[in-house]
Amino acid sequence: MSWDSEKIHVAQTNHQRLDIYLSEIITRFSRSQLSKMTRDGLILINSIPAKPSSPIHEGDKITIRIPKVTELSLEIDNHPIEIIYEDNDMFVLNKPPNLPVHPGPGHDNKTLVNRLLGYSDKLSSIGGVVRPGIIHRLDKDTSGIIVIAKNDNSHRFLSLQFQKRTIKKVYTALVSGVPKPPERTITSPIGRDPNNRKRMTIMDDGKNAETTYSISEIIGNYSLLEVRPKTGRTHQIRVHLKSIGHPIVGDMLYGSKKIENLDRHFLHASSIELTMPSTKNEMEFFAPLATDLSEFLGTNR
Repeated sequence: MSWDSEKIHVAQTNHQRLDIYLSEIITRFSRSQLSKMTRDGLILINSIPAKPSSPIHEGDKITIRIPKVTELSLEIDNHPIEIIYEDNDMFVLNKPPNLPVHPGPGHDNKTLVNRLLGYSDKLSSIGGVVRPGIIHRLDKDTSGIIVIAKNDNSHRFLSLQFQKRTIKKVYTALVSGVPKPPERTITSPIGRDPNNRKRMTIMDDGKNAETTYSISEIIGNYSLLEVRPKTGRTHQIRVHLKSIGHPIVGDMLYGSKKIENLDRHFLHASSIELTMPSTKNEMEFFAPLATDLSEFLGTNR
């Protein structure tokens, strides 16, 4: 995907926050959209990725990266998708590893969205052309359950549950060592690492984050965990487990060494419980552990 860059030279300011300043001078994006673009690393101040709360000073140069509208037609990918559940409102899918959820810098078309377009033309429009139907995300190398909206009403209904944190998600993670205590809730705030924009880190002025884990099994020098994130920050589980000295096995971005016979981090979205858009019934869906992770466990047990 190609990107246009819009540059703004700050001539006068009252030392406002970035998101407030931009919302006053840019009308085609809402303040929440601008904040999200900032969190996604698409807005820079003096060539440095900014935060929505970053202060603006006279002489600052703001750069906004925007996907070229002429190139916002996505290729259709006819690779199969694994459907756990489907109705008129939504899909529940089992996402394979090594697959980004939607197009972005570095992966234009080989994404879950492209595969969805090859399967159905009934996807919500709220996420725009690049993110049709996308309510939440999984990291590229995280496998497991993801929910996709088929229409805008179901998208809003499901998104509200994520915002209110009423959706219950469970992940399976394998970590180095044996965490103590065997069950714990981690509440350290998370923000983007100023020294490495690809990483998140624990920081006092970060966003609140809450992750609960419990040990399911000890396998040699590893522990298999059931992990329940209350919030949904970027890389939250990976950062929280690294912060207590037990990084996810295979997660070299967050402290794990390279592991033989494992080509990615050992993290799988195992289940999700939510209220259905039409019936308003509570339902829980499960995704079996991905084959590569299951085989790795079998080798090490």
